[in-house]
Amino acid sequence: MADVLVIGGGIIGASLAAQCARRGMAVTLCERGRLASAASGRNAGFVVGPHPPELEAIAERSLREYRELHFATGGAFAYDRDSIGSLVVAEDAADLAGAPGELLDGAGLRELEPELAVDLAGGYLIEARRIDPAAATLAWADEARSYGSVLHTACEARGLLRRAGTVVGAITDLGQLLAGMTVIAAGPWSWQLTRGTGFDVPVRGVRGFVALTRPAPFRLRHLIEDAAWDPGSLPPVTVQTLADGGPRPSTFATGLGQDDDGRIVIGASHTRGSEDHGLAPETLAEVCRRAIRFVPALAGLEVAATRSCLRPMTPDGLPLHGPVPGADGLYVCCGHNAQGITWGPGAAAVVAESLESGQWDPALLPERFAAVAT
Repeated sequence: MADVLVIGGGIIGASLAAQCARRGMAVTLCERGRLASAASGRNAGFVVGPHPPELEAIAERSLREYRELHFATGGAFAYDRDSIGSLVVAEDAADLAGAPGELLDGAGLRELEPELAVDLAGGYLIEARRIDPAAATLAWADEARSYGSVLHTACEARGLLRRAGTVVGAITDLGQLLAGMTVIAAGPWSWQLTRGTGFDVPVRGVRGFVALTRPAPFRLRHLIEDAAWDPGSLPPVTVQTLADGGPRPSTFATGLGQDDDGRIVIGASHTRGSEDHGLAPETLAEVCRRAIRFVPALAGLEVAATRSCLRPMTPDGLPLHGPVPGADGLYVCCGHNAQGITWGPGAAAVVAESLESGQWDPALLPERFAAVAT
């Protein structure tokens, strides 16, 4: 019987397994597919802010954890040790209200990034890094194994096991996996595993889209982000939405980055998603239109690949860390929105410490949504 059972093999689940194992806990991890097979292996790979106040310390912790693992593994995953910066740019000056950095006008933006369009309203520069998130997830998994953790892939958790009212593990494709503490880190699918507990985990999938080009004949000096994106403006899909047969709600914004080989990654807008992994042509088209609006030279580049993934979004934009109300022995570490790569390793470290101490950040506890429990 393990001390901790982690359900989910993305970057959060893998780093949580490693963090718990570092602290001497016996850890088992259960992943229904391959490690990093969902958002952790299909996103744009940007470690970037800004962050809500509740997540500032976790974001800083993530940078330290990435840096230490990068050095400890001899660079097993691509990661910018120093910030390359992200230019947050806007067509409309109103989108720059409350900017966390010094405002730049259009001329100032082009001085930093000559490929930008000439008629942008302005923007600001913030810290940012690029990473290979799939390789980083595998590096965390390797560390977890080095401490004796057991990681099961192609092993789906089908339901929770209870004894005397306490969750003691999960029933899986490999049979019963027992543990003193069970932590669900299954992203947008986390709510499916808490069915029957009386608490509806308010994490839902919102689909992000990415296009990757062939190497460009120019060089972007920074990441580029769209200041207009407001994930909180995306309404849920209701029964009436489906009854009307209308398009799923979407919010369009674009982020750009260039890898060391010159390829440009373009992503990602967000659409209230389904379980399928198909691309919505109209959504991807709008993502690319906005990308060209910011960097006109992108228009002639050949596209090498496209992909999408479900991002685990919460109503208030903050993740859920801590005990599931009314379910002793059950915890969640999920709902990190589009920032799972940025916040994940720091969140894993904090949650591992809390599993040891029993002390949790009240701002991130699942119980803040208890009023909507079913």
